[in-house]
Amino acid sequence: MITALRRLFGSKIGAAIALAFVVMIGIIFAVGDVTSNPGFGGVTEGQVVRVGANQISSNRIKREVQQALERAREQQPGLTMAAFVEAGGLDQVVKQLIEAEAFEQYAAQLGFGTSERQIDGRLADLTVFQGATGKFDRVRFDQYLAQNGLSEAQIRGDLRRQILLEQIAEPIGKLPAIGTTLAGPYAALVRESRQGEALFIPASSFAPTTTPDDATIGKFLAQNRTKFSLPERRVVRYALFDRSAVPAPVVTDAEVAAEYKKQAARYAARETRAIAQVIAPSQAVAQQIVTKVRGGASL
Repeated sequence: MITALRRLFGSKIGAAIALAFVVMIGIIFAVGDVTSNPGFGGVTEGQVVRVGANQISSNRIKREVQQALERAREQQPGLTMAAFVEAGGLDQVVKQLIEAEAFEQYAAQLGFGTSERQIDGRLADLTVFQGATGKFDRVRFDQYLAQNGLSEAQIRGDLRRQILLEQIAEPIGKLPAIGTTLAGPYAALVRESRQGEALFIPASSFAPTTTPDDATIGKFLAQNRTKFSLPERRVVRYALFDRSAVPAPVVTDAEVAAEYKKQAARYAARETRAIAQVIAPSQAVAQQIVTKVRGGASL
């Protein structure tokens, strides 16, 4: 068998078959290397963790782990992926993803939620995304995502969880602390159990069947007067008038003269005098003052 193969490979046809066989082997190895390398996307995305109705994919975990590694390298530049995983970084990232997903589903069950408009407002308030005008700058936002290897969905998801945390956790954190002497008996009530019986009685069993008369209606209204009384209301109406709405009458010279004559004492001229007094220490000084005032100087 081996001798026959050697004779085949020694001929021209055998050499061509051998060359084709070697090329085929090379292609198989190349394809196998590509499909086994996750960097080329050969590994299909799988669901690693299931939280309620949602699942966390392997691609999402790899992306979050890579970002966590980059943040850790800011403190430890020589940190490798193997050392990061050995130190528990992978477990911490998966735990955070599970807690975040569980928190969002728990908030939804309680009736809490957010809107895209709320998230847009939070994005606009972040100074890191504001431009020179103090408003949200899309270019700076895209640059930040590219520099940190983030996506817009991740940023919006973080803001959504932050808003939900404020809605649920902040009111609880602001509650005053209760002492153990009061909290103990109150907590013990949780273990208390009671039993009871209920009976349904329709209104048709005891409601009157006849039409009420005026006396019955009057008595009922008197007993429930506050329910059927309307508060007193007052309406004030007013109008504004200016000079254009009411034209001034024309006054003649004769009317002005008559009014002036009637009020002559009020409009008559009055003489006003001012008296100033200077007390001098001696007659000689007083004479000097008089001389200067007569010469035109002020007192």
